[in-house]
Amino acid sequence: MSADNLPQSLDVILVRGSSIQSTELCALQSVAMLQPVSFSHVVLSIGEGICLHATTTGIDLIRPSEFWTSDNYRRSNVVLRSKRIKTQAVTADLIKTTHEFIREAFGARYNPFFGIPKRWIRVKRWFCSELAADVLKRAGHEVVSNRALEQTWPGHFQRCRLQSDEWEDVTRIYDAYVEEITRGSTPDCADVFARTRYLTGEATFVLYKWAFPIMFDTDKILKDANALDAKLRATVAEIITATDAIRERTKK
Repeated sequence: MSADNLPQSLDVILVRGSSIQSTELCALQSVAMLQPVSFSHVVLSIGEGICLHATTTGIDLIRPSEFWTSDNYRRSNVVLRSKRIKTQAVTADLIKTTHEFIREAFGARYNPFFGIPKRWIRVKRWFCSELAADVLKRAGHEVVSNRALEQTWPGHFQRCRLQSDEWEDVTRIYDAYVEEITRGSTPDCADVFARTRYLTGEATFVLYKWAFPIMFDTDKILKDANALDAKLRATVAEIITATDAIRERTKK
């Protein structure tokens, strides 16, 4: 499988859950948007074998294959790739923007306040489609012009399928990828390439899953250390000022 036919960072996966809640969400979107909406969840690929998504339990990483193989989801997935974001020639700035956002969002709480302006909430929360729309906008592609991120729903991404000048349907790439790694997940798989692809994907996923919490803990430690350093500097400055004042009085 060539690099052109692999999952890429910032690919958008549209899925529909198998629960009654997912059906209800699709129905509500259909009424609000005056068109049939078939998807209840939006997932963002952040590279081969790794996705970022927001659920009621928070923002976490997940393997893309789960949306094709888990009973929690239907088998009618669609994957879109932005033509505005040239992921085939990824720049250092794009990589930096993507990873900074992931570090900002990973582990954050879910945003249940659909449509309510973000400035009113005053905390960093996202729901699924808002999360995807946010990072895409930061990378240079506004999903819906002049529409707030917190008002961007799975149905709006579904509309993007019709915008062939801005979006490419790459579902077939993910179908083939999942088929290959599923075959490679069998310990006695004779297909060396499929087995290697599976093991590489698993190693990458585990590394990210393990590394992100450590980075966040490190960020917090550094933030606390910088705050303590600033406080100590301020205290030392006050002591020096007070000492100088005492010396001046003594001289008099």
